[in-house]
Parts: sequence; C-alpha cells; structure tokens
Amino acid sequence: MLQAMLNFPSFQGLEINEKAIGLFGSENNIALTETAIDGFGKVFTNCDQSLQIYCGDMFQFSPDRLLQKDLKFGAILDRGSLVAIDPELRDPYFKVMEQFCAADSVR
Repeated sequence: MLQAMLNFPSFQGLEINEKAIGLFGSENNIALTETAIDGFGKVFTNCDQSLQIYCGDMFQFSPDRLLQKDLKFGAILDRGSLVAIDPELRDPYFKVMEQFCAADSVR
C-alpha cells in the first residue's frame, strides 16, 4: 500500500481493524495521530494529514465523516474486503464505496 500512496498527493483508507492501522504505521515508520469521529469511530493521520486512515464499520461510513468534506476519490484500492465480506453484503458494500467516487472515476 505504501507504494500506491507515494503516487498521490493524499491518500485515504478505511480499515475496521485498529491493530492493522498501528502495524501499518510502525512497519512504514509513519507516526499516526488518532482522532475520534462522532458516530463512526476514529481517523489516524500523519503529520500533514496527507494520509488519513479511517477506522470503523464501513457500513456506517459516509462522505460527511471525511476530514475534507468535498473530497471525491478517483480510485478505490480494495486489498481484500470484497472477498472477505459475505456475498449478500457485496451490493451494500458497492453502494457505500460509490458515494466516495468522483464522476470520472474508474468503476
């Protein structure tokens, strides 16, 4: 994931496992600051907030939870949640992810 981050001026992630976020920071020597998000969970950011990893239930995540309210994504990298979630949750998963996509994003 670090290689993908280096190609963009900012990078946002969504992870349910807080331990995985901590390991990512440690393994890549990135100091992360934790901030609570009302009604969702937490966000972990680096010093300039160019890296934002949101931690919580993805089905409770919505654009109004983002630190940058008008942000839309040009791409979504899924490292395994699509195959890990139950098949009946895949359509709701796509609906959540689509909320964050820019109009010209690859889908």
